[in-house]
Amino acid sequence: MDEKSENSPVIRLPKYCKHDAVTVMAEIKCQMEICTRAWLGLGKGRVIILKDDNKGISTYFVYEEGVFTFYDHRGGSQKVLIEESTEIAGF
Repeated sequence: MDEKSENSPVIRLPKYCKHDAVTVMAEIKCQMEICTRAWLGLGKGRVIILKDDNKGISTYFVYEEGVFTFYDHRGGSQKVLIEESTEIAGF
């Protein structure tokens, strides 16, 4: 390896891309059905709480052209590019 390649920045590909939309939507649905708390990780410690039964939080989403729009039941919304998603989890 030469010196130039050692100093090259690491290019990280997104975990999810537009072609993964069906998989991501299915995983979100699954986590929301089986968990009392579910979230979508956005990296660097940022998350969107999808569901928290203890706090009465629940969301739904619309997906269009690589963008999820999450809506909560209080009238709020947030847009997230599918490429920003780093994890879909719950417990």
